[in-house]
Amino acid sequence: GDGATLAPEARTVGLPPGRGLTLGRTHQLGFFEGLLGAEPGARYLCCVSRSHVDLVAPDLSGAFEVTNNSANPILLAGCRHLGKGEAGTLRPGDCIDFIGNSADGSGQPVTYLRLELQRTGADVA
Repeated sequence: GDGATLAPEARTVGLPPGRGLTLGRTHQLGFFEGLLGAEPGARYLCCVSRSHVDLVAPDLSGAFEVTNNSANPILLAGCRHLGKGEAGTLRPGDCIDFIGNSADGSGQPVTYLRLELQRTGADVA
């Protein structure tokens, strides 16, 4: 689906400053279904784990330590590939790309969902 057509609250997850959270189907009920519910995104909903990514704010700088809990890889800031158990740093303006295999059978990786860390009145991803 086209996330840009959804209301901001349907495509936003709040991150309290200096705290953290887990992103996944169990933790944001209906969020990923809302973003990926229509084709072609729906075929990738099964690639989002129940507890896919941990985000922890070690300080109030706005950066988050990101740990991938899933066998399905993610890409940080367009360049840092994280497999299961691997961690990296996400700063405001950086994105988390959720990666799956292309549905066309080519085996090529495809970004099926991109979440951007934005600093607003309250930090959100």
